[in-house]
Amino acid sequence: MIEKLLKKQTNNTLIQIFRYSLSGAMSVAVDIYFLLFFTEVIGIHFLLSAAMAYVLSIIVNYITSINWVFNQQDGGSMPAKLGIFMITGVISLLILELSMWNLTQGGHFHYMEAKIFIILTTALLNFHTRRYLLRNIANGSQHRA
Repeated sequence: MIEKLLKKQTNNTLIQIFRYSLSGAMSVAVDIYFLLFFTEVIGIHFLLSAAMAYVLSIIVNYITSINWVFNQQDGGSMPAKLGIFMITGVISLLILELSMWNLTQGGHFHYMEAKIFIILTTALLNFHTRRYLLRNIANGSQHRA
């Protein structure tokens, strides 16, 4: 069971969701740690800190997603895969920045409360978007779902 959940390549959506959740947890830990570090220790404005921390978390998520979650280390175009993560990452970053600004300025949330709320609401969207794009575009197949 552990072998199937953690080690073997799979196209099983439930196992991929489980793995994406673990990968996401690592990415969230990196994101939150560096958001706090950049903002509280170094003194950078929270919106800039959020962007920098997010980029670091995307790198972690990219590496684990390609090599473990979606089993994309073989086949397909590496530039296309990286492009997919960059495009979805930039879109997510824009949503993050706008949402954080709106929640902190208009909703009077603390920046960490806003960040956690945003993480929870975007995780599932990112999983399905990246899974679809990696399977159907980066590998050149238009018929697999």
